Amino acid sequence: KSQHNLTIDTWVPPNDSSEANGAAIAQYLAGQMLTDKRKYIVFGYSKGAPDVQTALALHPEAKNAVAAFVSVAGAVGGSPIADILPKQAEGWINRFKLGQCTGDVSTAFKSLKKEVRQAFLAAHPTPVVPSYSLPAVSDRARTSKGLQESWRLMSVISPRQDSQLAFDDAILPGSAVLGAALADHLAVALPFEKATDAAIRGMADQGHYPRATLLESLIRYVTEDLGAR
Repeated sequence: KSQHNLTIDTWVPPNDSSEANGAAIAQYLAGQMLTDKRKYIVFGYSKGAPDVQTALALHPEAKNAVAAFVSVAGAVGGSPIADILPKQAEGWINRFKLGQCTGDVSTAFKSLKKEVRQAFLAAHPTPVVPSYSLPAVSDRARTSKGLQESWRLMSVISPRQDSQLAFDDAILPGSAVLGAALADHLAVALPFEKATDAAIRGMADQGHYPRATLLESLIRYVTEDLGAR
């Protein structure tokens, strides 16, 4: 805030459906706008992306509070992992849990199924605010031990993937695609290499990634792009 005149809010959703989280996001944004009329650039990572999509599509108060939306490794088109390996994926979430994570994992994963996300895209094909997508892509060597099983599965489905999502499924239709982050699905956003648990650090052995630099680059790009519109 002191160096860049930016105010950063972090909203961590519970394990719930995208519909429930979307409503909660809309309520949060509307509440913030009561005291500060500046619109948000909203970043959604992984399931956060469809949660934000749902907020923007179904709740006008969210749309009115958002200047732009950036999806980072977002599960926009759904994940085959939610269809094929739901129990393994649930174990993965519980194993790599950071802090307190509330709600029902199985309910959250239902929102990530391919048929669910594809139905949402069919009903809401056009972004309601300027939108940007940054998929993640990792080869086997850049993928952490804890994600190797899902990476091998995903490699059969798509040659470009991050162990959880195919490249195309991480793109918002109608958005500007900002390239690809060369990292697995965890490393692009979560600092597991700093975990105090040695077992977590061992499972996320490819977790090092310049996340702060990535975030700054995205903010700079989006703000300049919005200013040029």
